[in-house]
Amino acid sequence: MDDVIIERILELVKNSNGIKASKIAKQLKISRKEVNKILYGRLAKLCVQDEQYLWYCSAKEDLTICGDFMEVHLDKMEKAFKNTEFNVEDLEKFLQNINK
Repeated sequence: MDDVIIERILELVKNSNGIKASKIAKQLKISRKEVNKILYGRLAKLCVQDEQYLWYCSAKEDLTICGDFMEVHLDKMEKAFKNTEFNVEDLEKFLQNINK
């Protein structure tokens, strides 16, 4: 599964006030089945669905690191915090801006 598509799905969900899988599929030009597979699979801890089948981020913190994404961003985190004193606020800011 292409991580770029997963990140694009997550961005669409984060930037909406609720979005259906069919609309995500249409915007990304992939099947609804593929979108649902990702939302119920790799993004299950970050996205939730309501009774109208609209998808939302499950946390307001906009943390985009989940599962395999952790490996992708560890190198970036190491470079960003190399030779600095660890600070939770700085880490939160870094995580919020990782994909911007």
